[in-house]
Amino acid sequence: MRSIYDFSKKLKELNDAQNYLETLSYFKKNKINFNDQEISKNAYIISDMLKACRYTNNFSIALKFLESYKISINPSVDKKILIQYGWLLYSW
Repeated sequence: MRSIYDFSKKLKELNDAQNYLETLSYFKKNKINFNDQEISKNAYIISDMLKACRYTNNFSIALKFLESYKISINPSVDKKILIQYGWLLYSW
């Protein structure tokens, strides 16, 4: 993995292809290449992970994901994350 951008781009590609289980697996295998802060500051990664969790019915994993990366849902969070979080709750 070269950069956080490449990592984020690959997650998006997997989600766009509706390979949600593969998105989760890819994240799990490759997250070690980046520190927690790099991941938690990337709204694209967070929103893609929430989306993948929603479409695979992994609601508790989504909440653990948010907790482990210390992402609190509040009005100042990036809109992409809020939208995916809203859909996650709706689907749950």
